[in-house]
Amino acid sequence: MRRSGFGVWLLLLAPCLCGQSPSASTQEKAALLTAKHLLVSSFDRGLPRVSLEFFLNYEADGAPVNWDATECDEAPPTSTIDRGRDSQLCVRAEFDLDHRVGTVLVLVEASGDLASTASKLVGVRVKDLSGTIRSIPLRTLPMEMHHPPERLPRDRDFHLAVSRSAPITSSE
Repeated sequence: MRRSGFGVWLLLLAPCLCGQSPSASTQEKAALLTAKHLLVSSFDRGLPRVSLEFFLNYEADGAPVNWDATECDEAPPTSTIDRGRDSQLCVRAEFDLDHRVGTVLVLVEASGDLASTASKLVGVRVKDLSGTIRSIPLRTLPMEMHHPPERLPRDRDFHLAVSRSAPITSSE
């Protein structure tokens, strides 16, 4: 009797121990996979027909691209999918070059069976050395990430002061 009682308690506790993390984890993995395979041309016809993952890896120029699923705080309030039975996740892809951080946020809406999804580009942002964050179109991400960092006014003044105070002379 005692053993069967223990077995019953174990069966009752098993769902509590597991919680909903496996389904949430499955949903996050599906959202990440969906976002990585989206064509950037679906967001902007002027961009090539390559996956978002390929596009960002190329633009990151060897820097790691960090992908994570997050709640959609910035998602548009209206959706093409009924809220009662479906869920939303945003996938954030972020990479850091020496002088800028690029972030792409994609809304992935999935039905319960994860077979049908609708995705939207929520935003693209670039943060520079001074901490300024700017929202930009996806098509300008390559240009924004790869042009040299702007020098701060004090850096320009320092270089001007050095060049004015130390004339170049030849030693012949």
